Amino acid sequence: MWAVGTAATRERAFAPNLTTMRFLADEGDISAEVNVGVLLSELGRPEETVGVYDEADARFGQATTPAIRGRLAAARLHKGLTLAGLGRLDRARAMKVELT
Repeated sequence: MWAVGTAATRERAFAPNLTTMRFLADEGDISAEVNVGVLLSELGRPEETVGVYDEADARFGQATTPAIRGRLAAARLHKGLTLAGLGRLDRARAMKVELT
């Protein structure tokens, strides 16, 4: 499945890649869940993007595995950037504080 998603991204076919990444995210793949957020952002859907990052935080926020914690940090960073782009600067600053 990752190969399909990677090929779609290279072709800038974000919608098919989104379908693939959502499937993998539903299976519990945090990297895929982060990618769903990135793809939604690329597709100009920032509100949904924030929701995906919230979901990743809810699903994986208590994880202790370094790899998962790293991907969760990426999700939080992307969420903060998305919130800033939406003009929600207080929430974006709060995300920054969480990351430090």
